[in-house]
Amino acid sequence: MGEDESRVKSSSAPWRDALSHTRLDQEHVDYFSQYRSLYFNESFRDGQGTDEILELIAGVEEVECWLDLGCGPTTLFWSIPANVRTSIDCCDKSAEALKVLHDFILSDDIPPCYQQVLARFGRDHHHLACVREKIDKFIIHDVLSTPFRDVPGPQHDLITAIGLFGLCKSPERYAWALGNAAAQLAEDGYMIGADWVRSARFIHAEGHDNSYINEASIRRAADEHRLDVLSLSKVCIRDDPLYSTVFVWLIRRE
Repeated sequence: MGEDESRVKSSSAPWRDALSHTRLDQEHVDYFSQYRSLYFNESFRDGQGTDEILELIAGVEEVECWLDLGCGPTTLFWSIPANVRTSIDCCDKSAEALKVLHDFILSDDIPPCYQQVLARFGRDHHHLACVREKIDKFIIHDVLSTPFRDVPGPQHDLITAIGLFGLCKSPERYAWALGNAAAQLAEDGYMIGADWVRSARFIHAEGHDNSYINEASIRRAADEHRLDVLSLSKVCIRDDPLYSTVFVWLIRRE
């Protein structure tokens, strides 16, 4: 399955049937299952930038449709404070990540960190059950390298990119990816992002240096695509050997 191939599947039976005919790498499925269990299961951890992201999502007025880019298995977590009227689309380049997300959505599982965030925003288990019903499409697409022009469907009132654009290797590629994502944004739509900046230790270990990410580079990328930065904050990460800071931002199409 090439990274430049885009496929859209519904979250109902056709998507499950499609998965049964899609060759999945079980090691990758296990990786995303372990990732969800490790980072989005136990008690909520403060000081990681999560609070700021959740508050930003909660502050966006009600929208019709939301597109979660680079969603991995975590869309349902970020959905807790969101105000989405009609539909939620989940996009990732990995079919295995979407498989783990799909199975979690179909379950009744509400991990401890989900319960804590539900309580924080005054929402109950019924709210989460309703959100599960709003999951509309799963989109296999690499937004960091492949144009969105061939992906069918309407534009979205809200787009999130949590931890996605920080994977870009240069400020130029970051700006391109931001513009590529914004192509799916409806007029007056909102985009929320969070970019974790790697620590020197993590950069040395994996070779991916994203220390170019700062307030100035994010604003330049937004200006390049005529996007209005409504909010941009730098959050220092506590007690994490992999990341030093996270930039959390809210952008709107001008």
